[in-house]
Amino acid sequence: MRKRRCADQYNTLDREQTKAWQKEIGRVEKMTYDEELDEWVCAKGERLVFVDERK
Repeated sequence: MRKRRCADQYNTLDREQTKAWQKEIGRVEKMTYDEELDEWVCAKGERLVFVDERK
């Protein structure tokens, strides 16, 4: 029997609570944005610079 959920929970909640999800360092949720330099910084500390936009 499944537990009932609150209506405002989002669709990835179950996956986010697994250890495998928490170990993934490439997820945007684990990155920080540096507004001054307009760059993302990953969990390893590497800077991700914008290169190109596709249409």
